[in-house]
Amino acid sequence: MRQKARPCFRADGADRFLVHTFLIFYGVASVSDQVADKLEHAVTGAIHLSQAGGLTFVAALFVRAYALGGSTYSGVEAVSNNVNLLAEPRVETARRTTLYVALSLGLCVGGFMLLYSLWTVRPIQGQTLNATLFGAIAASLGLGDIAARALAFVALALEAAILVVTANSILNFAPSLLAGMAADSWLPHSFRNLSVRPVRQKGVLLVGSCALAILALSEGDVNVLIVSYSISVFLGLALANAGLLRHWWTARHPRRDWVARLAIAGLGLVVAGGIVVVTLTERFFEGGWAAVCLTLLVIGVCVTIRRHYEWVDEQHRKLDRQFVLSPREQQTATPIEPQRDGRTAVLLTTEHWGPTIHTLLWIRRLFPGRFWNIVLVRVMEIDGSTPNTEPDAAMIQLEGFCARNGLRAAKVVGCGTDPVGEMERLLTETVARFPDAVCFANVVILPPHRALLGWLHNQSAIALQRRLYLRGVPLVILPIKLGW
Repeated sequence: MRQKARPCFRADGADRFLVHTFLIFYGVASVSDQVADKLEHAVTGAIHLSQAGGLTFVAALFVRAYALGGSTYSGVEAVSNNVNLLAEPRVETARRTTLYVALSLGLCVGGFMLLYSLWTVRPIQGQTLNATLFGAIAASLGLGDIAARALAFVALALEAAILVVTANSILNFAPSLLAGMAADSWLPHSFRNLSVRPVRQKGVLLVGSCALAILALSEGDVNVLIVSYSISVFLGLALANAGLLRHWWTARHPRRDWVARLAIAGLGLVVAGGIVVVTLTERFFEGGWAAVCLTLLVIGVCVTIRRHYEWVDEQHRKLDRQFVLSPREQQTATPIEPQRDGRTAVLLTTEHWGPTIHTLLWIRRLFPGRFWNIVLVRVMEIDGSTPNTEPDAAMIQLEGFCARNGLRAAKVVGCGTDPVGEMERLLTETVARFPDAVCFANVVILPPHRALLGWLHNQSAIALQRRLYLRGVPLVILPIKLGW
């Protein structure tokens, strides 16, 4: 039985939280007599600084520090990206999880900042500030040198463990993210079929390969990696909030709470955009340039893929125009029901009828006089909205073409979030209904100047062919030239 995801700290986070909580409270309590002096010194220093540089200068320093430390928001981002994986009710679970993350981050970050001041932690070559702080606190416990080192090592090991877990969380939602982009044609359409195990594997391998490439090119420089990560994350958050801002402005009239939602999206855009601008300005030569180059590279690849799919779609529309029937022809064409015991050609169709008619002409040329029964199978992909199985323009045109040419035709329409799985189900049921049936699909053949982009097509047909062969169902794939 599927286990529910709970918004609580498990072993990988609870141990870290408890150990760090103990170190923070003990570290503050052991030097509590210095708290008042440190607070007075901080207030006096802030007053002198504001008098010397002005309130604007002091505010700018706070904004700069806030922006450069904004990478801590990545925990909240990880929760928002995995809402679909949380237990029901997902929204309430996400809220509680975000609250826990915010409280733990606030305690740890605030506590460490206070401890740095109370224990007068200074940078040491080859050590992080936390390593220096933990070593000093552990030594003050009087446990002996070996025990103190062991305690400090455990605290640092737990930090490393939670970082590893956090870094690998992207492998959980990366396939879903890639599927969303593929559905909008920014990435290869093969990434849409999340129920296909190799598709998820490809998503994980793609993300892992990119991570290894970035690690190799940066030579493991932590400054470059952190700055690049921070800029990339908050650039994405800024764009997401800009999209929400536009969405709530467009949908403002039907909703009463649009002002509050618009304000939240605007605040998110200002915060995320401010962090990007400050980080990029302050750290441009320390990794900011790498983030800019990487972002431009990703955008360039996605735009190239999107434009190619738009070109292919235009070529499909050209094929449609070759066989379009007028409204009068559609009305006069009377569909003929196929015979169950007749020889049947089962054709996979899409929203374009031109390629399907070309496939049908191929079949009549290769197998003259054999197939008089035609079954048109159409799968409409949905994203969780209400399914729509009404006949579309492509089905109407195909039925009209078959009727005009004396072919017995029937249609089978389905919908689902996984097109390949739904096509497999429909074809299996159709072959069971028409025993003497052969399934046909088509693949795209591109002109030589676009041959390098051929890998963006035909994966679904080949994957479906492999699945059907295991069921003993024949699927013949025929070529369709585009743009020649």
